[in-house]
Amino acid sequence: MRFPLLVLHILGGTIGLLGGTFAISVRKGGRLHRASGNVFTIAMLTLASSGLCLAILKSQHGNIIGSIVTFYTHSDAQFHFTFIVANKPEIMDSFEFSKPVRLLG
Repeated sequence: MRFPLLVLHILGGTIGLLGGTFAISVRKGGRLHRASGNVFTIAMLTLASSGLCLAILKSQHGNIIGSIVTFYTHSDAQFHFTFIVANKPEIMDSFEFSKPVRLLG
């Protein structure tokens, strides 16, 4: 049971690193940036989900909390960029500034 989850976790992390690196290396707002950002987000959600399952199986309370926070922050960011910022680029500057403040509150 753990081995397939571990393989999924490692693949999610590897794809997330590659997708994230590619997303920050191409022009922001372009088609490639959005596509690689989506790959990064899906990989991070896969990583967090498999990490949560592994942490529960191994009774690692800190990793349970870490995986829940990781899943929440990535899904929240994807939701806001997909449904709010994508159609209103003028609010991008204020949104990027307010995100760290919202995470602390």
